[in-house]
Amino acid sequence: MVAKTGGLEFGSNFWSVTIPSRATVKEICELILRQLGYPISPTSRRNPDYLIGLVRSRLKDRDVAALQLDEVQDSGRYTTNNTMKQITSNFRNLMQDDDWPVSLIVTGTMEAKAIINDNDTFLRRLEPIEVLPMEFSEEGVALKTAGKELLKKAGVLDDGLLDEDEFIRILMHASAQRFGIAIEILISAISSAGMSKPKTISFEHFAKSYYERMNCDDALNPFLSRDWQSIDTTIAMDRHIKESRQTRRKPRQR
Repeated sequence: MVAKTGGLEFGSNFWSVTIPSRATVKEICELILRQLGYPISPTSRRNPDYLIGLVRSRLKDRDVAALQLDEVQDSGRYTTNNTMKQITSNFRNLMQDDDWPVSLIVTGTMEAKAIINDNDTFLRRLEPIEVLPMEFSEEGVALKTAGKELLKKAGVLDDGLLDEDEFIRILMHASAQRFGIAIEILISAISSAGMSKPKTISFEHFAKSYYERMNCDDALNPFLSRDWQSIDTTIAMDRHIKESRQTRRKPRQR
Protein backbone atom coordinates (compact mmCIF):
# COMPACT_ATOMS: atom_id res chain seq x y z
CA MET A 1 0.00 0.00 0.00
CA VAL A 2 2.82 2.37 0.87
CA ALA A 3 4.53 1.66 -2.45
CA LYS A 4 1.31 2.32 -4.37
CA THR A 5 0.54 5.58 -2.58
CA GLY A 6 4.08 6.94 -2.59
CA GLY A 7 4.48 6.77 1.18
CA LEU A 8 2.66 8.15 4.20
CA GLU A 9 3.27 11.43 5.94
CA PHE A 10 3.52 9.82 9.36
CA GLY A 11 5.46 6.61 8.89
CA SER A 12 4.98 3.46 6.87
CA ASN A 13 5.47 0.60 9.37
CA PHE A 14 2.92 -1.49 11.25
CA TRP A 15 3.68 -2.79 14.76
CA SER A 16 1.69 -5.40 16.66
CA VAL A 17 1.87 -6.51 20.30
CA THR A 18 -0.16 -9.11 22.17
CA ILE A 19 -1.26 -7.86 25.56
CA PRO A 20 -0.41 -10.22 28.43
CA SER A 21 -3.16 -11.28 30.80
CA ARG A 22 -4.06 -8.65 33.42
CA ALA A 23 -1.44 -6.20 32.16
CA THR A 24 -1.56 -2.60 33.40
CA VAL A 25 -0.88 0.52 31.31
CA LYS A 26 2.68 0.56 32.65
CA GLU A 27 3.27 -3.10 31.75
CA ILE A 28 1.81 -2.68 28.27
CA CYS A 29 4.08 0.30 27.64
CA GLU A 30 7.09 -1.65 28.89
CA LEU A 31 6.20 -4.51 26.55
CA ILE A 32 5.89 -2.19 23.54
CA LEU A 33 9.19 -0.48 24.34
CA ARG A 34 10.94 -3.81 24.84
CA GLN A 35 9.71 -5.14 21.50
CA LEU A 36 10.70 -1.90 19.79
CA GLY A 37 14.23 -2.44 21.08
CA TYR A 38 14.13 -0.01 24.01
CA PRO A 39 13.93 -2.16 27.16
CA ILE A 40 12.94 -0.55 30.45
CA SER A 41 14.53 -1.79 33.67
CA PRO A 42 12.20 -4.06 35.68
CA THR A 43 12.93 -1.88 38.73
CA SER A 44 11.93 1.28 36.92
CA ARG A 45 9.34 3.36 38.78
CA ARG A 46 8.40 5.50 35.80
CA ASN A 47 4.73 6.49 35.80
CA PRO A 48 2.35 5.64 32.91
CA ASP A 49 2.30 9.22 31.57
CA TYR A 50 6.07 9.21 31.14
CA LEU A 51 6.02 5.76 29.53
CA ILE A 52 3.25 6.69 27.08
CA GLY A 53 5.34 9.69 26.03
CA LEU A 54 8.33 7.42 25.59
CA VAL A 55 6.28 4.97 23.50
CA ARG A 56 5.15 7.84 21.27
CA SER A 57 8.75 8.97 20.79
CA ARG A 58 10.02 5.46 19.99
CA LEU A 59 7.19 4.80 17.55
CA LYS A 60 8.26 7.92 15.70
CA ASP A 61 11.90 6.78 15.74
CA ARG A 62 10.87 3.44 14.20
CA ASP A 63 8.66 5.12 11.57
CA VAL A 64 5.55 3.34 12.90
CA ALA A 65 2.27 4.55 11.42
CA ALA A 66 -0.05 2.03 13.09
CA LEU A 67 0.06 0.13 16.38
CA GLN A 68 -2.05 -2.98 17.00
CA LEU A 69 -3.01 -4.01 20.53
CA ASP A 70 -4.12 -7.63 20.26
CA GLU A 71 -6.06 -9.62 22.89
CA VAL A 72 -7.12 -6.33 24.48
CA GLN A 73 -9.85 -8.11 26.43
CA ASP A 74 -7.13 -9.50 28.71
CA SER A 75 -5.87 -6.07 29.75
CA GLY A 76 -6.28 -4.54 33.19
CA ARG A 77 -5.06 -5.70 36.59
CA TYR A 78 -8.67 -5.72 37.74
CA THR A 79 -11.66 -5.70 35.41
CA THR A 80 -13.23 -2.50 36.71
CA ASN A 81 -14.45 0.53 34.79
CA ASN A 82 -11.63 2.63 36.23
CA THR A 83 -8.78 0.35 35.13
CA MET A 84 -10.31 -0.14 31.70
CA LYS A 85 -10.65 3.61 31.17
CA GLN A 86 -7.02 4.14 32.19
CA ILE A 87 -5.95 1.87 29.34
CA THR A 88 -8.26 3.27 26.67
CA SER A 89 -7.61 6.90 27.67
CA ASN A 90 -3.83 6.56 27.67
CA PHE A 91 -3.59 4.84 24.30
CA ARG A 92 -6.26 7.06 22.79
CA ASN A 93 -3.82 9.95 23.18
CA LEU A 94 -1.44 8.32 20.67
CA MET A 95 -3.96 9.09 17.93
CA GLN A 96 -4.18 12.76 18.88
CA ASP A 97 -0.51 13.75 18.88
CA ASP A 98 0.11 16.62 16.45
CA ASP A 99 3.78 15.78 16.00
CA TRP A 100 3.39 12.06 15.31
CA PRO A 101 -0.17 10.65 15.31
CA VAL A 102 -0.30 6.85 15.33
CA SER A 103 -3.28 4.86 14.10
CA LEU A 104 -4.50 2.46 16.77
CA ILE A 105 -5.88 -0.98 15.89
CA VAL A 106 -7.55 -2.75 18.80
CA THR A 107 -8.44 -6.44 18.39
CA GLY A 108 -9.90 -8.99 20.74
CA THR A 109 -12.72 -11.37 21.48
CA MET A 110 -16.32 -10.39 22.17
CA GLU A 111 -15.37 -9.38 25.73
CA ALA A 112 -13.37 -6.48 24.27
CA LYS A 113 -16.63 -4.73 23.33
CA ALA A 114 -17.20 -3.85 26.99
CA ILE A 115 -13.80 -2.13 27.19
CA ILE A 116 -14.35 -0.12 24.01
CA ASN A 117 -17.96 0.83 24.72
CA ASP A 118 -17.12 2.03 28.23
CA ASN A 119 -15.15 5.03 26.93
CA ASP A 120 -17.24 7.31 24.71
CA THR A 121 -14.28 9.49 23.71
CA PHE A 122 -12.27 6.44 22.68
CA LEU A 123 -15.23 4.92 20.82
CA ARG A 124 -15.76 8.07 18.73
CA ARG A 125 -12.26 7.69 17.33
CA LEU A 126 -12.71 4.08 16.27
CA GLU A 127 -14.42 2.35 13.41
CA PRO A 128 -15.73 -0.88 14.98
CA ILE A 129 -15.61 -4.04 12.86
CA GLU A 130 -17.24 -7.20 14.20
CA VAL A 131 -16.31 -10.55 12.68
CA LEU A 132 -19.50 -12.59 12.74
CA PRO A 133 -19.75 -16.41 12.81
CA MET A 134 -19.37 -18.14 9.44
CA GLU A 135 -22.35 -19.18 7.38
CA PHE A 136 -22.08 -21.78 4.65
CA SER A 137 -23.87 -19.59 2.12
CA GLU A 138 -21.41 -16.75 2.72
CA GLU A 139 -18.04 -18.34 3.59
CA GLY A 140 -18.37 -21.88 2.22
CA VAL A 141 -16.67 -21.12 -1.09
CA ALA A 142 -13.92 -19.07 0.59
CA LEU A 143 -13.13 -21.93 2.98
CA LYS A 144 -13.02 -24.44 0.12
CA THR A 145 -10.70 -22.19 -1.88
CA ALA A 146 -8.39 -21.58 1.06
CA GLY A 147 -8.23 -25.30 1.83
CA LYS A 148 -7.35 -26.24 -1.74
CA GLU A 149 -4.65 -23.58 -1.87
CA LEU A 150 -3.11 -24.90 1.37
CA LEU A 151 -3.21 -28.47 0.03
CA LYS A 152 -1.50 -27.40 -3.17
CA LYS A 153 1.29 -25.58 -1.33
CA ALA A 154 1.85 -28.57 0.95
CA GLY A 155 1.90 -31.08 -1.90
CA VAL A 156 -0.98 -33.06 -0.36
CA LEU A 157 -3.68 -34.65 -2.53
CA ASP A 158 -7.44 -34.32 -2.12
CA ASP A 159 -9.79 -37.01 -3.44
CA GLY A 160 -12.65 -34.54 -3.64
CA LEU A 161 -13.19 -34.19 0.12
CA LEU A 162 -13.11 -30.38 0.04
CA ASP A 163 -15.64 -30.35 -2.80
CA GLU A 164 -18.25 -32.01 -0.59
CA ASP A 165 -20.62 -29.44 0.91
CA GLU A 166 -21.36 -31.74 3.84
CA PHE A 167 -17.69 -31.87 4.78
CA ILE A 168 -17.35 -28.07 4.67
CA ARG A 169 -20.39 -27.80 6.95
CA ILE A 170 -18.78 -30.24 9.39
CA LEU A 171 -15.51 -28.27 9.31
CA MET A 172 -17.38 -25.04 10.01
CA HIS A 173 -19.26 -26.66 12.89
CA ALA A 174 -16.05 -28.14 14.34
CA SER A 175 -14.46 -24.69 14.36
CA ALA A 176 -17.51 -23.17 16.12
CA GLN A 177 -18.14 -21.13 12.95
CA ARG A 178 -14.81 -19.28 13.35
CA PHE A 179 -12.87 -18.90 10.12
CA GLY A 180 -9.44 -18.61 11.72
CA ILE A 181 -9.90 -21.77 13.75
CA ALA A 182 -11.19 -23.62 10.67
CA ILE A 183 -7.94 -22.69 8.91
CA GLU A 184 -5.91 -23.89 11.91
CA ILE A 185 -7.71 -27.24 11.83
CA LEU A 186 -7.08 -27.44 8.08
CA ILE A 187 -3.37 -26.75 8.50
CA SER A 188 -3.06 -29.35 11.25
CA ALA A 189 -4.91 -31.97 9.19
CA ILE A 190 -2.79 -31.21 6.12
CA SER A 191 0.37 -31.54 8.22
CA SER A 192 -0.81 -34.94 9.43
CA ALA A 193 -1.68 -36.03 5.89
CA GLY A 194 1.73 -34.90 4.68
CA MET A 195 3.40 -37.45 6.96
CA SER A 196 1.23 -40.36 5.76
CA LYS A 197 1.46 -42.55 2.68
CA PRO A 198 -0.10 -41.80 0.31
CA LYS A 199 -0.16 -38.07 0.98
CA THR A 200 -3.91 -37.81 0.56
CA ILE A 201 -6.07 -35.98 3.08
CA SER A 202 -9.04 -37.77 4.63
CA PHE A 203 -11.62 -37.53 7.41
CA GLU A 204 -9.17 -39.36 9.69
CA HIS A 205 -6.65 -36.53 9.48
CA PHE A 206 -9.29 -33.97 10.46
CA ALA A 207 -10.53 -36.21 13.30
CA LYS A 208 -6.97 -36.47 14.59
CA SER A 209 -6.48 -32.71 14.31
CA TYR A 210 -9.67 -32.04 16.27
CA TYR A 211 -8.79 -34.62 18.93
CA GLU A 212 -5.32 -33.16 19.45
CA ARG A 213 -6.83 -29.71 19.84
CA MET A 214 -9.82 -30.58 22.01
CA ASN A 215 -8.79 -33.84 23.75
CA CYS A 216 -12.35 -35.19 23.42
CA ASP A 217 -14.05 -38.57 23.10
CA ASP A 218 -14.94 -39.89 19.64
CA ALA A 219 -18.63 -39.22 20.33
CA LEU A 220 -17.81 -35.50 20.69
CA ASN A 221 -15.60 -35.34 17.61
CA PRO A 222 -17.60 -33.84 14.69
CA PHE A 223 -15.40 -35.68 12.19
CA LEU A 224 -16.26 -39.07 13.76
CA SER A 225 -19.80 -38.65 15.08
CA ARG A 226 -22.80 -39.30 12.82
CA ASP A 227 -24.79 -36.88 14.96
CA TRP A 228 -22.20 -34.10 14.59
CA GLN A 229 -24.78 -31.31 14.47
CA SER A 230 -25.83 -31.99 18.07
CA ILE A 231 -22.31 -31.43 19.42
CA ASP A 232 -21.94 -28.03 21.08
CA THR A 233 -18.52 -27.15 19.69
CA THR A 234 -18.77 -23.55 20.90
CA ILE A 235 -18.56 -24.61 24.56
CA ALA A 236 -15.67 -26.95 23.82
CA MET A 237 -13.79 -24.31 21.83
CA ASP A 238 -14.31 -21.62 24.47
CA ARG A 239 -13.03 -24.02 27.13
CA HIS A 240 -9.93 -24.72 25.04
CA ILE A 241 -9.27 -20.99 24.54
CA LYS A 242 -9.74 -20.30 28.27
CA GLU A 243 -7.33 -23.08 29.22
CA SER A 244 -4.78 -21.78 26.71
CA ARG A 245 -4.95 -18.30 28.23
CA GLN A 246 -4.46 -19.64 31.73
CA THR A 247 -1.08 -21.04 30.69
CA ARG A 248 0.01 -17.67 29.29
CA ARG A 249 2.64 -16.00 31.42
CA LYS A 250 1.20 -13.25 33.61
CA PRO A 251 3.07 -9.97 34.19
CA ARG A 252 5.22 -9.99 37.28
CA GLN A 253 3.74 -8.20 40.26
CA ARG A 254 5.77 -5.14 41.23
